[in-house]
Amino acid sequence: MAQIRLNDVSTKLTAQLLAAGTTASVTAGDGALFALATGGDTIRATLVKVSGFREIAWEVVDVTARATDALTISRAREGTTALQFEIGDVLAVRYTAGEITNATTWTTGGTSTAFTLTPTPALAALVNNQRFRVKFNATAGATPTLAISGLTAKSLKLYDSTGAKVAASATTIISGMLTEVEYDGTDYVILNPLPLAGYATLTGTETLTNKRITARVGSTTSHATPTINTDNVDVYKLTAQAEAITSMTTNLSGTPTDGQVLIIQITEPARMRSGEISSRTDSSGRPQPSPPRSPV
Repeated sequence: MAQIRLNDVSTKLTAQLLAAGTTASVTAGDGALFALATGGDTIRATLVKVSGFREIAWEVVDVTARATDALTISRAREGTTALQFEIGDVLAVRYTAGEITNATTWTTGGTSTAFTLTPTPALAALVNNQRFRVKFNATAGATPTLAISGLTAKSLKLYDSTGAKVAASATTIISGMLTEVEYDGTDYVILNPLPLAGYATLTGTETLTNKRITARVGSTTSHATPTINTDNVDVYKLTAQAEAITSMTTNLSGTPTDGQVLIIQITEPARMRSGEISSRTDSSGRPQPSPPRSPV
């Protein structure tokens, strides 16, 4: 059973076609245009609802058989909805999204290190920038290659985050994976690969080694009730704190997680330190050092 493709075929309905109907009556003599829909072979076509000179609705169908000008059809193909069509509406053979996908998607054969592809029609030679939609039949082994239409096998590669072209592997080609590959004159390059192993993900559990996490820092100058949002900062600095802090929780917000650390750093204004010259004098009027201050 095959799907037959026709060029420039169009006709009109000569009778109303209900949404549940399976027989489309077409213009006298046009039924012969669909003569190849026989023996299990089908023709993909599109029913078009017309209003004036405008097309207003569409349904993809398969023509499965014909009796003179009465065509047997399977309704609502490719996710479309079965609709009611009227006399004068159009039945045309058009290229659909499903046909394009079927025509250009090929499943590999061969082994995990030596994949093969046999598109129809076969390639006579490789040309730069040729692109193929491929479904891999196996998870890749080490340094896999791809041979198309029996031509010389080329390495399957992809670009990593540094821009280097590297060999595909079991972590970048898995069985059942659907992707596009392009011949760049040297290799077959996977255009939409899986994430490379060794990179952290948003939801995965990974161990970071020799990595630095930059803390989020916020600050304000002297405040009695500082505003701190734990969702936005890891370190909060109160600088030149000259007034008494009356509450650290009044303006505290956020939804911290268990074990999250918040560091609060408080510095006071510059003051006369122990040993600095001050206005203190002894009985003779000579300046005296300020007494040592207690630590804050």
